[in-house]
Amino acid sequence: MVREQIHLARVRDSVFYIPGEKDQNSGKPVSFKLISDKQNHFVFKNNDHDFQQRIIYRFVNKDSVVARIEGLLN
Repeated sequence: MVREQIHLARVRDSVFYIPGEKDQNSGKPVSFKLISDKQNHFVFKNNDHDFQQRIIYRFVNKDSVVARIEGLLN
């Protein structure tokens, strides 16, 4: 089972999604900047990450969310 901690952080006028998995990326967190937040649909992006570059959450109703990752492998 894969477990990771996820943090949301505000830095000045931006919001970042920061997942952390101790067995990946040398244990260092990777930041994804919030680029869209429309109608219960949130898109976070980091073009410099090896995979994934986009993380997308869409809240379907009060207790359901659809998550998707997108990106190109090196």
